[in-house]
Amino acid sequence: MGGSKRAPNKVIWNMADIQDQVDLARDLCHELQDEAERLVNPKLLMLATQIERHLNQIERHALDARHNRYKDNAANGGSA
Repeated sequence: MGGSKRAPNKVIWNMADIQDQVDLARDLCHELQDEAERLVNPKLLMLATQIERHLNQIERHALDARHNRYKDNAANGGSA
């Protein structure tokens, strides 16, 4: 896992901005899920659920970066 040094302020601020945008996107995703349920559209609901799953991963990575924590595979260019 990551180092013990604190992340620079600009990184912390940028990660906080990313988390804010993820929150906004998640709200829109929930609206999309509600609409898909109302329209009884399982494909749209499945896609919205996948989008939400990716938003959760983005949020987790942003939080880890904000706290200067990195997984080994992310540090080597891989995805978690």
